[in-house]
Amino acid sequence: MLAYIISEGWGGGGGHVYAENTHIFELSRDDWKLVVRHSGWDILQENVYLQYPKRGFFRLTKAIWKRVDFEGFYGLILKRDKAWSSQYMDW
Repeated sequence: MLAYIISEGWGGGGGHVYAENTHIFELSRDDWKLVVRHSGWDILQENVYLQYPKRGFFRLTKAIWKRVDFEGFYGLILKRDKAWSSQYMDW
């Protein structure tokens, strides 16, 4: 499972940069899909598990989760498939 954060760009967002506010692998779902393909895997199933419900009163906690932690997890079920990675000639 990967931490799922809805944001663009690399952590920090301006100001001072510390280890606590900068995450190297804060990538979008499309970025992770490309990493998976290049490393020789195919995605069988993917899902986003949120820390808060999508409906109901507690969806109001979304802003709190964004501020103090991450919003959820991005889960992938993978199958080995070198069709894409075997075509990549730079390594």
